[in-house]
Amino acid sequence: MKKKQGDNIFIRGGILKNSFLNKRKEDTEVEKIIVEGGFDFDDDLAPHFAEYPNLKEFEVREINSRFVSYDGLLYMRLGEEVLDSNIASYCGYFDWENGGTNKITNGLVLLCCPQSIKQKDIVIHENCTVIYGSAFYGCKLSTITIPNGLMMTCPASFTNVTIKKLIVPARNDIRLSMNHCNVNKDVMVQCIDKDNPSYEDICSFWKAVITGENTFN
Repeated sequence: MKKKQGDNIFIRGGILKNSFLNKRKEDTEVEKIIVEGGFDFDDDLAPHFAEYPNLKEFEVREINSRFVSYDGLLYMRLGEEVLDSNIASYCGYFDWENGGTNKITNGLVLLCCPQSIKQKDIVIHENCTVIYGSAFYGCKLSTITIPNGLMMTCPASFTNVTIKKLIVPARNDIRLSMNHCNVNKDVMVQCIDKDNPSYEDICSFWKAVITGENTFN
């Protein structure tokens, strides 16, 4: 359930359907979404908040067992509370060596960065383990810093993003989805550990994946 008040929208629970974003004229005026309840999505990776081009921040009220906001970005806590949610169902990857799906059950899922967020240098929270689909949809940013504890990106996490620099961990075991598009090809990728012997390989892999310029299977 949602309720609009001035330039704010309140989300108080329930299932957010695609009709939640119905391109009404007044939606373009929304600058803040205030989360008060434990909502879920009725589908998978659609950019649910893309119809709010002037959205500057998410605010999660303190008493909320499912969601949290840091620096205006919206995150969901993984754990027992959300095991059966549609969002959590995408927080896993297929293990080709052993078969079956490995579910990520701890940390934070970055759900959405507002398109008109005030700061242009984004540092993803250190406890973030998953970047959800379309999390940065439509954003125009200077820098995104990826935390060392990230385990996977969902398909389309960086779709339709303009960014100057991506700062990535010195790791090559992060599960990176290949399904991104419309990211500017001149993005600079910088590994956080310049002395790492795999520095060049890590930077090249991230750039190839994020921009879609790859030859991987």
